[in-house]
Amino acid sequence: MVVRKGSGIMGMWKCPGQDRSFWKIDDIFEAPCPHCGEMIEFWKDDITIKCPHCKNFITNPKFNPGCAAWCNYADKCLGAVAYEIQSQPEIVKTRVEVNVRKYLFNQPELLGLSLKAGEYAEKLAEKLQVSPLVPVVAAYFHKITESNTRQDLARKAKLPEEAYKAVEKLLAGEGEEKELKIFLDAVKLAALHHKTIEELEPEFNNLLSELFLAESRDFAQKIYEIKKKLSKKK
Repeated sequence: MVVRKGSGIMGMWKCPGQDRSFWKIDDIFEAPCPHCGEMIEFWKDDITIKCPHCKNFITNPKFNPGCAAWCNYADKCLGAVAYEIQSQPEIVKTRVEVNVRKYLFNQPELLGLSLKAGEYAEKLAEKLQVSPLVPVVAAYFHKITESNTRQDLARKAKLPEEAYKAVEKLLAGEGEEKELKIFLDAVKLAALHHKTIEELEPEFNNLLSELFLAESRDFAQKIYEIKKKLSKKK
């Protein structure tokens, strides 16, 4: 518990990651207590404080919990709320991407294929209205051949165990049908994306026929047309 000199207000939790030397004037503000109506001074890193007038605990109306997605101190600030934020699929997916980037940093070709596959998996999942977490993570992992490494990256990213098992099924060519088709097509689209127009032209129709989803074929056609236009400009 931190006592702020001169304010008469006790801050219940303080964020250790905030450097106040960079604060702006509006990072300290006043807001009315929802219980008694008296004005209370908040600092931007206050999460909950005790009203000096009615003694009720008040939540900072401007506190942004977005940092809980990555901050190691989030549980100290937010408790159970931090877990809820960190377990959101979008946040988990982002953490997986960050860890894959770190792992494949010195292998740019594999990293490029992994990230592009993840991008197409997300687009296809959106079009098919399928939860993107499992096919996107599988796409990120498809160039990492060691299962122990994948498991370690998943653990670092706090990927739920159930989701990790579903990812491994997709990588083995099994799993839920729509997720599997999204994953397989995303990997093929990523490979197609990285081909030159000279490599693509002779086999494009065959590549198109190998895709499972009509949405994937639309993406492939767009990739082909863009590459063709760019080649004409050279």
